[in-house]
Amino acid sequence: MVERPVVDAGGLVTHPDVSSVSEVRRDMPALRVLCIDNDQDVLAALDAALQSRGCEVWLTSSIDEALALAREFRPTAALIDYQLGEDRNGLDLAAALQAMDPAMMLALVTADHAVADDPRLGELGVTLMSKPIDPNRLWSFLTDQPSDAKTVRKARAAASGALSQPGARAKGSVSRRR
Repeated sequence: MVERPVVDAGGLVTHPDVSSVSEVRRDMPALRVLCIDNDQDVLAALDAALQSRGCEVWLTSSIDEALALAREFRPTAALIDYQLGEDRNGLDLAAALQAMDPAMMLALVTADHAVADDPRLGELGVTLMSKPIDPNRLWSFLTDQPSDAKTVRKARAAASGALSQPGARAKGSVSRRR
């Protein structure tokens, strides 16, 4: 049984031991996933879902902390909420993360369907996921990536017609590691 993480009064997410989860995949290296969302319930749900698959997870609600965590822990992927309640949004963070590590897989997770028209999605090669996230789609995003994620992002952008020039690129709390 997986217990739900608890958010304390200071916004800190605490986590129970998940070693009893029977579905943890041990046949592949752990994916390192950074999750950024200003909704603590969303962070808790992502944490539980990703840990149940054996991922190493870092959680934050702050753009600045997300950047610091990415520099320190070098995640494989980032799941980024679009509306973070700050003066910057999830696409601004995606651009900064891509500049830091072009191979990082990036997904923008949002309930705002209007963001699908933002040309930066294609320029950055960011995968768009609607809330609530379909767990199968999430796992597919994380595991069906070739080793060169940068090439994948450019191919996705070109296929969507959003990349106007080859090589075009945009310019550019709470944490916990398990």
